[in-house]
Amino acid sequence: MRLSADRTSKILDANKQGAIERHLKVLQAMIRETDHCKCTVEAEKIGTKQDLREISYWNTEVETKIGKGEDEVTVLQQWLEEKKRKENYAQEEKLKFEIKREETRKPQMQAKIQHDHPGGRGTSGTIMREDAKGMSVRLPKMNIEQLDGSHMDCPDSGASSRRWWINQI
Repeated sequence: MRLSADRTSKILDANKQGAIERHLKVLQAMIRETDHCKCTVEAEKIGTKQDLREISYWNTEVETKIGKGEDEVTVLQQWLEEKKRKENYAQEEKLKFEIKREETRKPQMQAKIQHDHPGGRGTSGTIMREDAKGMSVRLPKMNIEQLDGSHMDCPDSGASSRRWWINQI
C-alpha cells in the first residue's frame, strides 16, 4: 500500500488522466482489501485471546496506513475534479464564443439578403426564406392544380409510375 501511495506524486507530475484514473482505482481497491484483511486478522487475534492493548496498537497502525492511502485518493480525486472543471469551463467559453459569433453574423446576413433581394423575392419569382442556420434559401415556385376524380385518375399513380420511380433509383 505504501509503495502505491508513494507513486501518486510521480503519476500526478506526468499529468496523464488515464494513468491517474487507473492509479485511483488501484488505491481504492487496495484500501478495501486492506480493511477487509484488518478485520479478519483482528477477529483472529481476539479469538486467540491476545492482549487487547496489543490489538488496539496494531489496529491503530493499520488504520494510519489506510488513512495515508485515503489521503492520496482524495488528492487524485481533487485533481480529476479540477481537470473536469477546467474542461467544462473551456467548453462553455467556446460555446459562448460561437453563440456571439452567430449573433453578429445573423444581422449581416439579413442585411445582405435585403440588399441582394429587396422585397423578399428572388429573381425568378421564388420566395426567399431563411433556414435554421440563417442562410437564405430559394423555394421553388410550385403549380398545384385541382384534381377532379380519384387518386387513381392521377397520371402519377398506379403500377406504371411506381416502376418509373424504381427505375430512377
